[in-house]
Amino acid sequence: MGCDSKTSNCIDPACAANPTEFCSKNIGMAEHKLSMWVDAATHFRDYLDDSRTRNDPPRPDIEGRFKEARSKCGEVAVTAPASAKVSVDKKDVGIAPLARTVFVDVGEHEVTAHWFDGEKTTRVSAHAGETVRVDLSVRASNSQPPTTESYRPAASWIVPGVVGGLGLVGVGLGIGFGFASSSAANEAQNSVTQGICVTASAACDAFRNHVNSANSAATVSVIGYVAGGVLVGAAVLMAIVWPSKRRDVVIAPTANAQGAGLMIMGRF
Repeated sequence: MGCDSKTSNCIDPACAANPTEFCSKNIGMAEHKLSMWVDAATHFRDYLDDSRTRNDPPRPDIEGRFKEARSKCGEVAVTAPASAKVSVDKKDVGIAPLARTVFVDVGEHEVTAHWFDGEKTTRVSAHAGETVRVDLSVRASNSQPPTTESYRPAASWIVPGVVGGLGLVGVGLGIGFGFASSSAANEAQNSVTQGICVTASAACDAFRNHVNSANSAATVSVIGYVAGGVLVGAAVLMAIVWPSKRRDVVIAPTANAQGAGLMIMGRF
């Protein structure tokens, strides 16, 4: 099994294959004899805890060996966030909260707590027969949190500016087509005598064309006014509430069988 006179590795596999209430005691005895104080203290403590659970008679001999082993090594008491994985010198020692201290050799050690979104590490110095306490809990800042107003981001003018520009274009189209409608109506009136067209003639055809142009221009003018007003209003609203966080926005022209326009893409 790979045992030799300098290790207790020969007992651990046997206990793992056939665990009994004496396994921890037997391993601890071997480790105590080899002056492996940290391992001996750990196994003696396991045995004594199990004995108390079973209400076994006291074992002064084991308690004496445990006390001796404990006096030869240091102990680390770790406080860490619940469910954090605790390790000492990169060796896992349990899940927080730890019910017991961790026995360590005398000297410097690295203690780490790992949790789902972070970790915290510190170095400690352990002394024989003493317990060093390590607090790896995450504390909230003592400073007062900023008010809600301080979190309010400044306006970003990129998208609101584009929307506002489109709104002004719409208003401009409304004005332009309004003039076009009025002009077409005037031309229609001038194309026939007294505004009456009862027979087919070039003048009547011109009259009808001018009337259609006036109606179309009037429709586009109304749409331009309405759309422009909506876009300008939306731009003003966005300028007030739009967050200042950087956003990737792409504006590109688009065209299809139904018409043409601008397409705004990005994360909003």
